[in-house]
Amino acid sequence: MVAGNMVGAAIIAVVIMASGLGASAASDFSVSSHSGRGLLTTASGFPWCQCIDYSCACSPYKVNFESSTQSGSLTTTCFSVAYIGCDTSRACCRGMLAAVDKLTFETTAACGVKSNIANITINGKRWPSWNPYPHPSGPGTGYELKIYNLKGNNGTFPGSKICITTKAPCSSLKDLCSSSPSGDCTRGAFCCKMDFAKMELPITTECKPELRRILINNEATTSYSWGFYDAFTTLKFPSLTKSLPAGPDGATLCWVVRPGACADPANFCLNGRCQVNIFSSDNKCCPATIVQEAAP
Repeated sequence: MVAGNMVGAAIIAVVIMASGLGASAASDFSVSSHSGRGLLTTASGFPWCQCIDYSCACSPYKVNFESSTQSGSLTTTCFSVAYIGCDTSRACCRGMLAAVDKLTFETTAACGVKSNIANITINGKRWPSWNPYPHPSGPGTGYELKIYNLKGNNGTFPGSKICITTKAPCSSLKDLCSSSPSGDCTRGAFCCKMDFAKMELPITTECKPELRRILINNEATTSYSWGFYDAFTTLKFPSLTKSLPAGPDGATLCWVVRPGACADPANFCLNGRCQVNIFSSDNKCCPATIVQEAAP
């Protein structure tokens, strides 16, 4: 992110480094080096993707059930990730070998409530980035549990141990995995072959009146919109497939605000962190990352 001054306004820019995005988008959009901790996800708000299926037939990974143990009212179910290979001539395969952003499990209504999931660990470490989500499924509602911000690749993801601790009524492997009584969980990983349709940035609501315009590759426009969630607002860069017909790689997206407190990205962005979420046209993928201010 680059901050500067132009015609009495503060300009904050995000430079997109998403080479090959049109073919595959298996990772966070890495704008600058950052651990990505604390990505904003809320069960009733942002980012909401109506994700029907994240599965890719060319996935090089398989998630295997390992164990299920009970301690008091809690049940801990563990899985391990195995490498099974894929056809490297396919862009999706290459993308998932290079980067893994999220893993999803098809689950049940009992486990689709966040209060019924006590904890998730990866390789023994508590993992904060996860949420269960409902989605339309035929005449009813389906549920999935998404684990975000894995920051993995083919060198680090295989061998990972993922443990999910639950409580009643989500108390068995059958409850956790809706796809099979034997516990063969339907899982999908990654966002494959997504386009670059929209970007959303959660902001401090008080800074909303300070925005003057946005810039896309240095072209000024007022064609932005707002997203209103329970506790905050987002600035939307819409219709990016039209604004960036050649694709997003190397594109610069800027927002321009009046001089003042909100000109500081730490004040403009929600909670002092500038998180960007990229959305596909079908709204099935919305990878996220937190960007940091770079030297001008």
